[in-house]
Amino acid sequence: MSGMEAGVVAPVRKTVQVGWDIDATFRRFTEDMSEWWPLATHSVGLEKAVGVVLEGQVGGRVYETHTDGSTSDWGRVTVWEPPGRISFTWHPGREADDGQLVEVTFTAEESGTRLELVHSGWERLGERGASVRDGYDDGWDMVLARFRR
Repeated sequence: MSGMEAGVVAPVRKTVQVGWDIDATFRRFTEDMSEWWPLATHSVGLEKAVGVVLEGQVGGRVYETHTDGSTSDWGRVTVWEPPGRISFTWHPGREADDGQLVEVTFTAEESGTRLELVHSGWERLGERGASVRDGYDDGWDMVLARFRR
C-alpha cells in the first residue's frame, strides 16, 4: 500500500514507545546501533557484517563494518539535534544518488519516549520505488521491534 499518486510514493511511517528517557533512547538509536540492528539479515555484508557506525554530526557517515576491515556506506547524517531529532540519507548497497531520507524524532513522554520514524524519497528509485518502499514497510517493523528489546 504505497499510496503512489502523481509519481509520489507515500513515506513509510513508524512509531514506537519505549520505557527509556529521551537521552537514553537517542543514544541507543545513534551510538548503539550494532547492539540492535539485525546485521545478519539487513546489511550489505550479511554474514561478514559485524557492526554499524553512525557518526554523530551533520555530514557524518552511517556505515557497516565487516570482519575483513572493509565498510559499506548506508548514508550521511543531514540533521543532528540530540536528543530530539536525527535525519540521514539512506542508500545501503546502492549509489548515494538514489538514496532516500530517514528522519527520526524523539519525544519525551511520562512513561518514556516516543520514537517516530519517517522514511521518504522513494521516487528517487524510479519505477521500483513503490515495491522497494513496501519491503521497507515490513522491514522497519522488524528492525524497530529489535530496537525496543
